Amino acid sequence: MQTLLEWLKVLGVIFVAILLGELPIVKDAFQVIDQQRAWLLPLTIGLAVVGFLMLLWGWVSVGLLLGQPMTHEEVEQLAARTQILGPGKRFTKARLWGKTSGVQVPDMAWTFQEMKAAWHTGTWWSDPDMRRKYIITAGGTLSVLSGFALFMVIVELPPMKLVLAGSVLYALVRLTWAFWHV
Repeated sequence: MQTLLEWLKVLGVIFVAILLGELPIVKDAFQVIDQQRAWLLPLTIGLAVVGFLMLLWGWVSVGLLLGQPMTHEEVEQLAARTQILGPGKRFTKARLWGKTSGVQVPDMAWTFQEMKAAWHTGTWWSDPDMRRKYIITAGGTLSVLSGFALFMVIVELPPMKLVLAGSVLYALVRLTWAFWHV
């Protein structure tokens, strides 16, 4: 029953977005975006790429600086766990022939409260570990929000633009509110 209610909420939001997307003021607002597509498209693509590169740089730097080499057996265990089209659960061993290499990184979990505390005390800039966490988080956030903005620029239908704009605005407001008020 709970799942049905959640689906009805989603369908209700889509229905409202379709209705609001047909209003003349909304169509006019999104026509402005369509007229500015020549410079908005490269901007949103560039921001999404920069965010992805920040995220990737953070992950790679964690692997290079904190990673420990994996043994052949550990690589085989990882391969066995990550086989997508494997024969099933009865085969839990993977055999790899030849030279293997891999890097095992420590758990890199952090909370929003840790990030806020580091921001307020200024340790996010002086602590390399926290700086990497900030770069990974900022890169991920930038790439996701820029991706939504990119689709908002590409999509032609005003109701879809409205849903995408609403999701970007919602995410920005929630992130800002959580960062400054909690």
